[in-house]
Amino acid sequence: MARPQIKRFCWLTLLSLLLFGCGETASLQLPGQLFPWPTEPPQSDSLSLGVAPSRDAARLIPWFERLARYIQHCTRPDPEADSGGLVLRVELANSYHDLLDGLASGRYDLGFATPLAYVRLLEDPRLRGAEILATSVMDVGTTYRSYLVVQQDAPYEQLLDLEGATLVAPDPLSISGYVFPRACAARLRFHPDHFFGEVRFVGNHDSVLAVLRREPGLVAGISSTLFGFDSSIAQQGLKVLAKSNPIPTDPLIAGPGVPHADREWIRAALLNLDDDDLIDGSSLLRGDPGIQGWVPPEPRDFEELLRLADPMEYHQAGAED
Repeated sequence: MARPQIKRFCWLTLLSLLLFGCGETASLQLPGQLFPWPTEPPQSDSLSLGVAPSRDAARLIPWFERLARYIQHCTRPDPEADSGGLVLRVELANSYHDLLDGLASGRYDLGFATPLAYVRLLEDPRLRGAEILATSVMDVGTTYRSYLVVQQDAPYEQLLDLEGATLVAPDPLSISGYVFPRACAARLRFHPDHFFGEVRFVGNHDSVLAVLRREPGLVAGISSTLFGFDSSIAQQGLKVLAKSNPIPTDPLIAGPGVPHADREWIRAALLNLDDDDLIDGSSLLRGDPGIQGWVPPEPRDFEELLRLADPMEYHQAGAED
């Protein structure tokens, strides 16, 4: 397989974001432009890549192992050779916290996690040099939204009506299922811990949707990935009381110890990946697990994520989706 050809890109200027954590200001480093293939060779022989756990882990790990072989091929001094290049060792992290701890300690050089995990990761001063290399393009695009929904015949017409209602969520680390509903409470000047009544964690968004449709009087934050078009929400017998701004899809993160040249090679490999690049005889961008490409991160999407998290004094590292 020949090294992928450099594509034409528009030059983009990406703004820096300021994050606040641990009493200091941390910099969210984003690429200043879409890079062509680097001229300086990689500095490392191998790097470790930690993948955050999810219900799709059985599909994600084999896919990232194939992506690792693609990156190794791209970084070989001789693209036609059968050896050399930057080797990525792929490992499933035990938890989101384990992934963040691994990036902080250097056990993982790279990490694939949710965007909120990256936001919280930057609160650790040991990770000041961490950087997003690229954001995944999923089946739903580069962003998704959270919908705050109730049953169609529920006695709720506006956010204020939800005071004391039972919130059903996947887990405490879900952006769309838990972070966004709490942000809605904060928008009303309520402390999120005191606005809703009982909070029930049921594991994942599919379970949330099933419970919400089965039991009257509940409220839930649901990821737009479950609905497709907005009109399908009504077909589920539900109505929307609030909708979030775009939330970025999962990024690939470089830890602070990854050399600059290695970052540039991996970034270029991700941004240049297309359907013509075959590994094991098939494209990386078709079928499971739904990753259809990579793009530079959009600062405004991460700014919105900060607005969701910060008003709630949300200090747990990591997120589901």
